Amino acid sequence: MISVVVLTHNRLPFLRDCVESIRANGYADHEIVVVDNASTDGTAEAFRRVPGVRLLRFDRDRDLAACRNAGIDAARGDIIAFTDDDCAVEKDWLSRIEADLRDHDAVGGVARPLGDFSPPRWWDDEINWLVGLSVPGHYGPRAGEIYLPASLNLAYRAPVLRALGFREGAPGLAGRNMTREDSDLWIRTRAGGHRTLFDPALVVYHRVPPERLTVSFCVRRAFSDGFAAYHRGEAAGALRRAAAYVLAQPFRLAARALRSGGPPRAIEWVWPIRQAGLVWGGVVSRVAARTSPARDAAWTLAEILGALWALLREAALLSIAWSVLRTGAPRSAPAAGDDRGQTE
Repeated sequence: MISVVVLTHNRLPFLRDCVESIRANGYADHEIVVVDNASTDGTAEAFRRVPGVRLLRFDRDRDLAACRNAGIDAARGDIIAFTDDDCAVEKDWLSRIEADLRDHDAVGGVARPLGDFSPPRWWDDEINWLVGLSVPGHYGPRAGEIYLPASLNLAYRAPVLRALGFREGAPGLAGRNMTREDSDLWIRTRAGGHRTLFDPALVVYHRVPPERLTVSFCVRRAFSDGFAAYHRGEAAGALRRAAAYVLAQPFRLAARALRSGGPPRAIEWVWPIRQAGLVWGGVVSRVAARTSPARDAAWTLAEILGALWALLREAALLSIAWSVLRTGAPRSAPAAGDDRGQTE
């Protein structure tokens, strides 16, 4: 049996569509576990007695890893799959998961837009990950290696998943909108020698509201992702390199813009902001360490000020980018069947 765990918070109409898309697979041996993270829109009442759906409800907002672990604990299947309440799954989703996991321990797939997706002219498919869609690399040879799957389209053999679990309570991540618990799980799965597969034919469709296709949303999301990456232990001693990159990139982009007269690609200003979040995670943690017995491991004041100066320069670049990009008109949606245009 496949247990499908769906997290939700105050998106009852979307949740109904998601559940219907799972049922439309026609895969008989499955159950749906809805984890209601303190919704106030009637979700619990609507799904309390729905056949084939089991409801778990938290009365107060919990972090995403805790919600996913609760779904794992409640699942009865020998395969546990995840998607989100604002997604719809492809008609062969469950059968493809079952086939993929015959010879693997974990499988991830791609996320394409659900409904209208009309990004602005400055948008770059390489930043699709900021809005929960797949990037072009998810269709290439390094998918699953450096282009990781997300929890909106992820499935595991139950014993492997129960042994690993999602890591809860990572310091500094409370209230963050990007906590990288799914990336952390996938990295630990591969490091543990488990058999992983990234299947680009395993498809879910994800809603992207227009308010997410803005510079301000992308900045917040990118910075938060970098901050989470540090707290998930993904910096791997690269903080100094990241700080140097953050410091240098505005000058590189400005020099090129002066030569060519054109604005940078979105990924070229988004990634420095993401790396600035990673550096800031290190700054916050090491400032805190100065008040602890680990004082000797903390950064010096000069290093902290240097990192802050890098962040200020990044903010200046963002201001320039905003003035250039705010006049951009929406570009037309990608043609049907164009995988690059419909990619995280």
